[in-house]
Amino acid sequence: MTFRGAVFITCILGHYYLISGVTALKPKISVVDKAVVAQKGSTVTLMCSATRVRKLTTSSSWEFNGQEIKKRNNKIIIPEPHYQTNKRKGNFTLTIKNVSDTDVGTYTCKVSKINLDAMLEAKENIELSLQDEAVSVILPVVKALRSYVVTSEGSKVTLTCIGRRVKALDTMVKWKFEGQEIEESSNKRAIVKFLPKRRGNFSLHITNVSKEDIGNYSCVASTADFGKAIVKETFIHLNLFKTVSWPRGTYALPMPNSGCPITSEFTWSAGYHRQDTEETGPRSSWSSPLHLKGDKTPTQITQHFCVKTTETGGRLWPSGQYCIYRKGTCPGGFQEGEIKWDDEDTKNDNMAEGILPDGEYKKDTTLQFCCRSDGSAENPIELPIREPFFLLKHSGRCQVVLGMRVTEEWLFWDCEDRENKNSYNGEVPASFITKDVKLHYCYYEKQ
Repeated sequence: MTFRGAVFITCILGHYYLISGVTALKPKISVVDKAVVAQKGSTVTLMCSATRVRKLTTSSSWEFNGQEIKKRNNKIIIPEPHYQTNKRKGNFTLTIKNVSDTDVGTYTCKVSKINLDAMLEAKENIELSLQDEAVSVILPVVKALRSYVVTSEGSKVTLTCIGRRVKALDTMVKWKFEGQEIEESSNKRAIVKFLPKRRGNFSLHITNVSKEDIGNYSCVASTADFGKAIVKETFIHLNLFKTVSWPRGTYALPMPNSGCPITSEFTWSAGYHRQDTEETGPRSSWSSPLHLKGDKTPTQITQHFCVKTTETGGRLWPSGQYCIYRKGTCPGGFQEGEIKWDDEDTKNDNMAEGILPDGEYKKDTTLQFCCRSDGSAENPIELPIREPFFLLKHSGRCQVVLGMRVTEEWLFWDCEDRENKNSYNGEVPASFITKDVKLHYCYYEKQ
């Protein structure tokens, strides 16, 4: 229907209004989230966005369950002061602080635009609900500092687990031995420390350790949740050092700065080898720290070796992933391999002294290895632990040894640049072999 006049013409058709010959559009509202879930006691912000609006001719308001949340002097007075509104560039927000059961319901975002004598209005609803209490509970986390602890008979030992998402008000911590809760005694004492940021340090101190104390311990953290206990548990195995001797057979190990490991079953033989590396733009280097004995410069690398030349020993080398140097025949379970270094050609100053692993020590160097990969590097093996020692890395990580802390180290040889003849055959340690050579070592010291 159309009315004609000299000054004022209006046409009503759906959402369109023709006022004084100008077409006006109704505001269009979109909401970020039509169903908002909040935790009790938290702060939540509801937001809607409007287009087809202008700052000077647009007003906005919020309703809660059909009742308008009114403002006076920019302060909301109905229904509670913990509501705050804001509008900026077509975005309209309602912030609710300390959400409670009474805030649950339907919120309506209304945007109105004045166009001469017409009020153009749009609105959208947002449903606010509370998160299920069972879901909102923060679950505790506990993790053993060391999952396998080895000590000697008659000693003191501390088992430790670290807690996260724990606090003194709602978390109970206890220790178990072979599934049974531990009661404090003359040689067992538990200490629980709650730290800032919902962290905790929980320890069990055991004195005068005996065979009866050996076994599986667990650290248990429980959080109460409306009568239902949420339990998290981590396990630690305690064992005694065994009198372990070096495995039988002949072989060699890299010598640490502390010297060859002390043993009463045999005497290690020793030797060293100096390699002359590339002297033009020398790049030979090594890790820091490095516990390998021997002088090292960018143009020379010296290695020392501990060599077992007798077959003594009552046990075999355990399954795992690691390498040793060959001396004679590789012990059972190992596979042979070799690496050849093309050392500096000009004024070569290589030198070898003493008893050495199998190989060739001339102007170039060849070393023979024994490597095995018949077990996981993560499964602990037992070797003598009284003194530091080295193995050579054979896989993605160093072999775990019971009662020992391991550090991965490396050497890099800058080999002859001209007509380089570096090569390798068979099973060799974890390495990088092109025209240069890089070897990875595993240094073990008592925990």
